[in-house]
Amino acid sequence: MVEVNAGRLPLLGVDWEALQEHEQGLFEFQTAAAIKLRTEADIVVGQLEVPAGNVSAGFAGLYSLWLRLDDDGQWTLIVNNEPDVWGTMHDPAKDLGEIRLEHSIVEGGKPRLTIEIEPPEGDTPGTLALSWGEHRWQTTVAGLTSQVR
Repeated sequence: MVEVNAGRLPLLGVDWEALQEHEQGLFEFQTAAAIKLRTEADIVVGQLEVPAGNVSAGFAGLYSLWLRLDDDGQWTLIVNNEPDVWGTMHDPAKDLGEIRLEHSIVEGGKPRLTIEIEPPEGDTPGTLALSWGEHRWQTTVAGLTSQVR
């Protein structure tokens, strides 16, 4: 089973305004915890292997997820081994790795930060997508079963 928790960040407020003005570097949430990923099995997000048991052997993998915009306008997703941190407490020394994201602007958008995980179907990898307002960030995910929450 894989779970992702992003809180309930609305389109109004400090964090949404910060995203609208964000030009490069790590995006930090000022009023919320970092996005949290929990996986009971080893998975592959993008090209990055994300194992279960990173905090303690035999238990689920727990990670924080961070968005970063590089100098070329490319969004990436950082997977960090420190799961229970505030949205301003990223420690790069704890990064597992970074994944290139597809970013698009979608009409209509989502009124709150939402995360959708679609499990793989046959030989087609699944997807991990973050949506907030008209922004949508997406990458592939593999190693999932149908028990995605």
